[in-house]
Amino acid sequence: FAPPRCMSPSRQWPLARRAVAFTACLSMQGAVPSSLGHATRAHTVHAGPFKVLFCDTSFANCREALERQLASVPAVQVQVCDRSEVASAMADVHVAVPLMVRLDASVLAGASQLQLIHQWGVGLEGVDIAAATARGVHVCRVPADSSYNAISTAEHALHLLLSVLKCAKRTHAAFQNRLLGLPTTEALYGKRVVLFGFGHVGREITKRLRPFGCQVAAVRQSTVWPESDRRLLDAMATFGTESAAKLIQEANVIVLCCHLTPTNMGMVDRRFLALARPGLVLVNIARGPLLDYDAV
Repeated sequence: FAPPRCMSPSRQWPLARRAVAFTACLSMQGAVPSSLGHATRAHTVHAGPFKVLFCDTSFANCREALERQLASVPAVQVQVCDRSEVASAMADVHVAVPLMVRLDASVLAGASQLQLIHQWGVGLEGVDIAAATARGVHVCRVPADSSYNAISTAEHALHLLLSVLKCAKRTHAAFQNRLLGLPTTEALYGKRVVLFGFGHVGREITKRLRPFGCQVAAVRQSTVWPESDRRLLDAMATFGTESAAKLIQEANVIVLCCHLTPTNMGMVDRRFLALARPGLVLVNIARGPLLDYDAV
């Protein structure tokens, strides 16, 4: 294997196999330069097992998938710790899978053997990439467009949306009590859906909304809309413009599927919600801090 040189691993392997590849390549390379900056700290592979740490007990299926892939490689140990123990557990590991745990400069300072942070997903906002780069640590993630992550997330968005419109919990309770015809639910057909963010996930959501007869618009930070995106959408706007405000006013459904950045943190605030029509359905498949929870 060649050392990873970019944010994203190979785009052709299932998720667990990618992690095996990176683990193996780092274990076979004595010293690896930083993939994200100009740091040149060398990592020496010491005698003993090569350790991969999952920084939380959640997403157990992911960890078990990697363990199966590495069953025939006794030199590599897959470990797991509670999120409250990450700082101490990082002391002698070579690869960290952060999941939903924050790896900041203070945590990384104690990770003397760390060579790779491999996020098993897209989001890296919890990883201090600058601090990792300064320590010569590679950082990578699983790209959404080639790992089925975008498709899976899009399906989840539709599941949440239909669950709200069809009052899934109340319908189940009514059925359990042998009450037919209750509650009254809404159709997805004809709804105006506005997506905030229009990357791989947004495109997959749009493809799945079309057969339901929805009108689909999108809002994002960029002012550049490729022709392929224009063909998918009924309307487009840039965040913070009058056009975006008009789309909020017209929406029956808003889906948040954008990256969390310092500029959009808390964007669903009182001013945002004041524009929305009564009965708006809001689906967040991105990050929680996009919402001002007091306002919501």
